[in-house]
Amino acid sequence: MTGTAPAPGPMRAAYIDAVGPADVIRYGELPVPSHGPTDVLVRVHAVAVNPVDTFVRSGAYATPLPFPFVLGRDLAGEVAAAGPGAVGFAPGRPVWCNSLGHAGRQGAAAQYAVVAADRLYPAPPGVDEEHLVAAAHPAAAGARVVCTARAEDAPAVRALGAAEVLDYREPDLTGRLRRTAPDGFDVHLDTSGHGVLADAVELLAHGGRMVAMVGLGGGPGELSPGRLYTKDASIVGFAISNAGVSDLARAARAVGRLLRESPWRPRIAGRLPLSRTAEAHRRLEAGEVRGRLVLTVP
Repeated sequence: MTGTAPAPGPMRAAYIDAVGPADVIRYGELPVPSHGPTDVLVRVHAVAVNPVDTFVRSGAYATPLPFPFVLGRDLAGEVAAAGPGAVGFAPGRPVWCNSLGHAGRQGAAAQYAVVAADRLYPAPPGVDEEHLVAAAHPAAAGARVVCTARAEDAPAVRALGAAEVLDYREPDLTGRLRRTAPDGFDVHLDTSGHGVLADAVELLAHGGRMVAMVGLGGGPGELSPGRLYTKDASIVGFAISNAGVSDLARAARAVGRLLRESPWRPRIAGRLPLSRTAEAHRRLEAGEVRGRLVLTVP
């Protein structure tokens, strides 16, 4: 049944009282949050750690932060209680979410989290909740994918579904990329910020798009806008933080289908208890993580 059950006492959480380095992260008790008529109180089982979490924690990504602020975007868990307007979320139902910890919303890294019903999704049956929470940000489907990566990471990237994997240290990388797609690439995703913009635009197909997903750093190289003009091409930025609830819901359905109907699974780089959230942030910022770190919640 739904309802506004009383909060079950204090909870453990990873939170901050001010922005700063990873050392500002505290692990301790906070009150279990109360939920409104269209909210769901979720008992959290697992949380993914994303680079954007470190940007928010450090203050580099400006967004309203109600202190004490619980960190984290993505969670998997089960319904603990729900308001009368949160239809379909009965207690005990497995659920997941990928849009907490932004725009004034408290985060996921706690034993309990409040999620607006339109930002919460039923977990697809038969899918491991760690795979689900780790897939919330990086999943993609329906494309022939050509990647650049370290040579030693190529087998793992191919296992994730890439059709071609090229060593980004190759001296003629642009030429090799062009040979894999002679007609150009429809979409170029820049997830590193280390590529040369002018080369990327030259590799685009007519009408192609370059999507910058490079965190908060800048990319090297100069770009002549004339090549965008002659190719009918475009460069756009993308941050999932800015996506609307309808876009997020469509993406959630696609992630669920991908995990149910394909062998693809996200790469889980490691698991840490919630109490070691600060360590997870330090490892991420040091560039030590290949894949997703998952925090397990007691």
